[in-house]
Amino acid sequence: MSKHQYVDIRIPIEGDNPPIVHNEALCIQCGACRKVCENEMAVGALYNLAKTGDTAICIHCGQCANIYPPASITERYEYEAVREAIADPDKIVIFHTSPSVRVGIGEAFGIASGAFLQGKMVAALRALGANYVLDMDFFR
Repeated sequence: MSKHQYVDIRIPIEGDNPPIVHNEALCIQCGACRKVCENEMAVGALYNLAKTGDTAICIHCGQCANIYPPASITERYEYEAVREAIADPDKIVIFHTSPSVRVGIGEAFGIASGAFLQGKMVAALRALGANYVLDMDFFR
């Protein structure tokens, strides 16, 4: 028997998952999280709990939180920890962004879809207190 509930309907999420929180009380067992994880992200279809020792495998993409209608799966927000790190003069604060962010961020501000906003994004993060802003492309 699994420690996870309703594994035939929804994708299991570990309680200590860093970026995702699952509130069991709000789940309506619609299966949307399982569908996106298995069909769109192809993660949930690659393992089974019996083979992983009842540990859910997650790549922390957040697509289950984006698609889930009743908000029982949400992103774990860490704004306060970031604010504290920025305020601490003994800490070096590094933001690590993905290529999709520098293009997709404009849509949130009413700028044309696909506009390349890397410079503005870096300037905004530096103004917030970042010591360094690295792009995932830097690590290739």
